[in-house]
Amino acid sequence: MSNTNQPQNRQHFRLVFPRQGRLHLKTASGQQFPIVDISEKGLKLDFDSAQELKLHQFVGGEIRFHDGNKIKVLGKVIRKDSRGAALHLDLGVTSRDMLREQVHIMQRYPMFLEEARRQQYLVS
Repeated sequence: MSNTNQPQNRQHFRLVFPRQGRLHLKTASGQQFPIVDISEKGLKLDFDSAQELKLHQFVGGEIRFHDGNKIKVLGKVIRKDSRGAALHLDLGVTSRDMLREQVHIMQRYPMFLEEARRQQYLVS
């Protein structure tokens, strides 16, 4: 492992969730997909629950945040790998939603964000 000490090379901040504090994407048919991480333009769904999704499939539904706020999202599966299914969102999350959820995680799981921040610099 090496330490690159460089920030994420992404257009949007990505918020990673602790396993026990994950949000869920609930579809109109009632399916629920745990969310591993989320940004304003994308999200990653847990691998085990997203195995049935197909590449380029559109997925829509609702996310309920820990403060009770609900939003509609619509996205396309752009990648599937051993970590999960990545969706690019056409309709989705605002920076305000992200900030409120980050505050929740910092208050409820303070050590998780510190560990996630430290791990983002490690490359295998």
